[in-house]
Amino acid sequence: MGTSKSYIAPKSSKNTAVKRGITSNIRGGKISKQEAVSRFATAIKEENLVNISNGHSTSTGSFRNYGQLIGKVFAFISGAPTSGGIINATAQKYKDNLPQNTHELFSRLLEEETIAGTLDAAVIEIALYLTIEKLNIVELSQLDSFDFPVFTKELFANLVMTCFEQRYAAQIQAKSETISKATNKLNEFKDYIYNAITANIVINDINPYIANNNLSVYVEKKCVEIFSFLEQYI
Repeated sequence: MGTSKSYIAPKSSKNTAVKRGITSNIRGGKISKQEAVSRFATAIKEENLVNISNGHSTSTGSFRNYGQLIGKVFAFISGAPTSGGIINATAQKYKDNLPQNTHELFSRLLEEETIAGTLDAAVIEIALYLTIEKLNIVELSQLDSFDFPVFTKELFANLVMTCFEQRYAAQIQAKSETISKATNKLNEFKDYIYNAITANIVINDINPYIANNNLSVYVEKKCVEIFSFLEQYI
């Protein structure tokens, strides 16, 4: 499952460095997949952080959009108990046109946002789909026992994987000898990203953001943390 939206990579020295690193790795050069992913993380941070000072950062672009979209989904789930559970909350919101499963609910929630239909929204929907498939959260009723830390770590791993694929799958295919080799190389990069995040990123600080209904800010901050980690994880 890949992003359906076309993507034009930004013309920046950082993004050029990512492409060169990927090409070098494909052709057996000196750049490891770790170094190529580190360059990817640097490029993403450059695009999405507009101010970094005194340990604080202000995000824009995709980080802000990811926060808006994921925050919308998380806020609905976290607020469901006040409505008597996820089934009642969904029924109150959608009346006679109820979503039939978790994926449909998440898609409907994303469609309500002003940035629905954008590349960032496509990335988030794919990441959410991969996450509910991996964790087997199919039925709406399963969201009543939703484990935010487990789901969030899996979601971020899928988000970064999907973001990488969205940006560089075409580059990998263009520089590979065959479609099969391109697919294998892309999966190598995605597996590396997934394993690096799930093995090293800790999600134990989300509860205060749930309590304060400030989950979009949490997502933005975690994006900065994760891409900073990948930048240094060589």
